[in-house]
Amino acid sequence: MNQVIKKSQQLTKLGQYSRVSQSCNYKLSQVRIVDPMLIRVVQGSKVISYKGEIYEILAGELLVVPANSLLDITNQNIQNKIYLADCFTWPQEILKQYESLKTTQSTDFTHQIKIVRSVPNIFNASINYTISIIQDPLSNYDLLLHQFIQLLRCLEIVNINFPISVNEGLKQKLERLILGAPTKKWQSKAIAKHFAMSESTLRRRLSDEGTSLSNILFEARMSYGLKLLQTTHLNITQIAQEVGYDSGSRFAIYFRKRFGFSPKHMRDR
Repeated sequence: MNQVIKKSQQLTKLGQYSRVSQSCNYKLSQVRIVDPMLIRVVQGSKVISYKGEIYEILAGELLVVPANSLLDITNQNIQNKIYLADCFTWPQEILKQYESLKTTQSTDFTHQIKIVRSVPNIFNASINYTISIIQDPLSNYDLLLHQFIQLLRCLEIVNINFPISVNEGLKQKLERLILGAPTKKWQSKAIAKHFAMSESTLRRRLSDEGTSLSNILFEARMSYGLKLLQTTHLNITQIAQEVGYDSGSRFAIYFRKRFGFSPKHMRDR
C-alpha cells in the first residue's frame, strides 16, 4: 500500500492532512465536506460556489468550511503553475476534546464558510510546524494531537470555532463511518449491525433522509478517489483498487459519471 495512504490512515482518529495538487481547471460539482476543514491555498487560486454566492481564495489565504457543507469547487492554475493547497480536517471526537480543555465553553460557533485574507504569522507558523510533525517519521500520536488542537486554537484567534454536531442524521453518521475506512468492502448487514438496527430499518431511515446506502457508498468512493488523484502519485488502476473497483476502466466510467470528466484529466496540464 502507498506510504501516503498508510500515514493518512494513522491520522484518522485525530484528523487528516493532505497536500492537494491539481493540474486542470475543471469544476468539481456538489462536493460534500463531511468534517470541518481548513484549506490554505499555496499556489494558484480556489473558486467556490456556496449557497448561491461565488468566492475566490488566493495563494496565502485560508478557507474554513464547517462540517456537512456542499460546494462547487474550481482549483485554478495561475501563470502555468499547478494548484497547490494544504488541507486539514478534524473528527467530532477531537472537537469535543478541544471543548473540554477550555475554561470557558464556546457559545459563538462558525456555521458558514469563512475566508481569512490576512493570516496572522503565528497561524502560518503553526500550520507549517504541524505539517513538519506529520512528515517526521519520529512523530507520535501525542505530538500530532497537540498540533491539531493547536490549529483549533489558532482558528479562534481569527474568530472561528467549529461546532460539535449533536443532531446529525443517519446519513452523516454513515458518511463518516465509510470515509473512516474507505477501502473496506462495506456490506449492508455489517453497517446495520454497527448502528444496532435491521437492514430494512437502515434502508427506510436512509430513504426518509432522501438517500440510499448505494448512493452514499458511491459518493464516498468517488470522494476518496478524487482525494487520491489530488494527493498521491498512484496510477488510475491503483486508485481504482483502493476505492473498491476491480479495474481502472470501471473506476474511470463512474468517475466521469460523477464529475463529468475522466480521472486522467485531473492530472492533465
